[in-house]
Amino acid sequence: MIFRGVAGVLLGLFVGLAVAGCTTGPRPEPTETSPTPTDGQTSSGSGVDLVGHAPPTSQGARSVIILEPHETLDVLLPTNPVEMDQFGRDFIPRLIVVREGQAVLFKNSEDELHTVHVQNADGESLFNVAMPIQGGRYDHTFGEAGDYAVSCNAHQEMHATILVVKSPYAVVAERDGAFALSDVLPGTYDLILRRGPQRHQEVVEIVAGSNEVTLDFPSLE
Repeated sequence: MIFRGVAGVLLGLFVGLAVAGCTTGPRPEPTETSPTPTDGQTSSGSGVDLVGHAPPTSQGARSVIILEPHETLDVLLPTNPVEMDQFGRDFIPRLIVVREGQAVLFKNSEDELHTVHVQNADGESLFNVAMPIQGGRYDHTFGEAGDYAVSCNAHQEMHATILVVKSPYAVVAERDGAFALSDVLPGTYDLILRRGPQRHQEVVEIVAGSNEVTLDFPSLE
């Protein structure tokens, strides 16, 4: 368990703090989308677009599309962190996709003390930090691909997921399943479709010009 400076002291205030009705400002709509981790930054500038439609949101889970290249690509790592905020006793967004080696910035934008507790797929804690009210910030760079669970020790209803990928091309689909990836270098890829526990993988060829795909999970029938 990690505590930084005054954040560690503030954590002790949780027990006696009256927290009902103390958020300020309009509450953002909770979402499960995030920026594509490439943010259009490629080394060659010769990328093309991939658009398509994946299965829509089901039981709160959105589709995630990942392109794993068959060959090593020289694609720049984004310099801007992906942000995950805390507001209204919720993580916003509830799902983010980030590239391995890219920073995530955690923020607290409300008048409640929170923690950011991150665990890997084996349930091991990577860190657990206190977040001071209205302005708490903590950044972390995920150096290993995988699924990471995010929670708040003070509010058990708060949960989120961080998906760290090696590929420079990954995106969370919209609620209706629509998605787009920009500046994809032409080549052969394993296209991985995820939604909650569901998985599907197929080989796709990204070519010069426009690329469009329609994705679904194989029927069990």
